[in-house]
Amino acid sequence: MMARLEAHRADVLLNGTAGDVAALDHRVALTEIRLEQLEVQHAAAVLAEAEAKAAHEAEQKRRKDLHRKALKASAEVATLADQYVTEAHRLVPLLTKIRERAALIEAANFALPDGADPVPPGEPRCSWNGRSDQPHSSMPAA
Repeated sequence: MMARLEAHRADVLLNGTAGDVAALDHRVALTEIRLEQLEVQHAAAVLAEAEAKAAHEAEQKRRKDLHRKALKASAEVATLADQYVTEAHRLVPLLTKIRERAALIEAANFALPDGADPVPPGEPRCSWNGRSDQPHSSMPAA
């Protein structure tokens, strides 16, 4: 389009008025500005597309890394769950003994002989809510 306008300028100079030449020069200048704008807009679009692609690739890398770690964690959780079941089975007899002894102590403390001090629960002391040396709560019977 620019070449056609510039080729037409010689005819306008020869046969047109100064206003016609000025109008043609104005059209040429506007066309050059529009072409320049299109080039800048295209460059900005190409840059934005490249940035979006890079951001997408980075996000996909992050997601793949997270997925890989989650697969590893899933396998670890399965192993830990198996260990938990094993440990829970091992603790059942111990917890049963603790519950039986706690029931015996509670019964004895409920019916203390005259002058006898209460039997201590035997449970370890611990901290709770920032208050130290609190007794554990008794476990409820199943």
